[in-house]
Amino acid sequence: MARLYSGKRGSSGSTRPVSRRPPSWFKYEPEEIDALVLNAGTAVTSGMVVSAREDIADVSLKKPICAEVGAKVALSRRIGESWRLIGFGTIR
Repeated sequence: MARLYSGKRGSSGSTRPVSRRPPSWFKYEPEEIDALVLNAGTAVTSGMVVSAREDIADVSLKKPICAEVGAKVALSRRIGESWRLIGFGTIR
């Protein structure tokens, strides 16, 4: 309850990272990454497009989802202040 009413960061006193740059092992530029929200059935997760070619997109998910092969997926992208539906597909 103390964390709800205090203006502080909690008992651990966590601080923000010193640098906002990505780490040296991260191999993608910020312009190359597209943040998406994926809806598969009732599961919702966010992810980033790793590669896209013709009609296949490889997406790295932040949290894994459990879905069968052939399940329908809806893709949303942040445009302005809201998430907009940009496409749909099936899981391979």
